Amino acid sequence: MNLSANAWLQTLTDRLSGPQDPAPANPRLLVVDDDPGIRAFLMRSLALVECVPIVATNGPEALELFDKIAPIDLLLSDLMMPGMNGLELGRRLQQNNPDLKILYLTGHSDALFEERPLLGANEAFVDKPISSAGLHQAISLALYGHLTGLVRRGEAPKPPTAPQNTAWV
Repeated sequence: MNLSANAWLQTLTDRLSGPQDPAPANPRLLVVDDDPGIRAFLMRSLALVECVPIVATNGPEALELFDKIAPIDLLLSDLMMPGMNGLELGRRLQQNNPDLKILYLTGHSDALFEERPLLGANEAFVDKPISSAGLHQAISLALYGHLTGLVRRGEAPKPPTAPQNTAWV
């Protein structure tokens, strides 16, 4: 693990031990990925939990959608996309919305840290491939600071729990 990843984990630990943000009842997620197979997986996974996913196929489309459908609770974006990558999309959206939370999906985390040695306080990333359960936990951490923020469709909300991976604590 490199120093940048360690710094990110410390930031995550600090967030987990700090005050919890109030949870939106149905978080609105702007989902951006240029790969139709990944988009389909993301939509199937998000259909299992209480949220409102809005889908874009690229950065410029996401910018246009964001202006029409704000507020958005979380940007869930692929990192490597043609034209405008996820980092540029996140930067542009946070210019006018500094509290926007961003979760980057990447199979290229090394490239992420080459371009940006540190992520901002409202940014995180997960490596692809990822399971539906892993995606739900990553979104919950990004939005609520704990693993159980998202509610499965048809279930009552669960109390917050700390991450199970002791390397994070």
